[in-house]
Amino acid sequence: MKRLVATLLAVAWILGSGPRALILFAQPNNGEISGTAMVEGKPLAHMTVRLRNVDTGAIIATQTTNDKGEFKFTGLPPGNYVIELVTPRDRLLTISPPIGLAPGSMAVTGVTVSTSAAAAAAAGVGGGVAGAGAAGAGAGGAAGAGAAGAAAAAGGAFFTTTAGIITLTAIGAGIAGLIAVNVTASNSK
Repeated sequence: MKRLVATLLAVAWILGSGPRALILFAQPNNGEISGTAMVEGKPLAHMTVRLRNVDTGAIIATQTTNDKGEFKFTGLPPGNYVIELVTPRDRLLTISPPIGLAPGSMAVTGVTVSTSAAAAAAAGVGGGVAGAGAAGAGAGGAAGAGAAGAAAAAGGAFFTTTAGIITLTAIGAGIAGLIAVNVTASNSK
């Protein structure tokens, strides 16, 4: 008798929650987020990108961009995510605005995660691309790179902590319209 009552209560809960509960139970992990890491408009090859679930704060996956600066995360459940571009020493260079995956819109392509040449040079990444951007700044380029390096040394450690990342995510969500990120949603999945 108890089993029958428990089954009836479970069915009533699912039916009372409407189709959304059924979709959540039936939703496979088939989401995808892909894009390119850039510095001053040029691809940033062989850089580490992390996928963080904004809802839980957990890092879901980490990978290295290919020769063209491209990355692709697959097998994702619905949720809100950000892409983090990090240095080989695990210092955060930049973070994307939140990217949402929801049933019916499980593929987001064309995400561009960009950083400046000065930030890349200060972190010691970007190879010739970062050097060319800093040199193109003119006579003030060396002073700017030095100031960026000092700023990174002074506060960069905070932004690699969970508290720093959550702070950046909250700020990014509030001013996402001001950040230059190209995100195109595709309903292909």
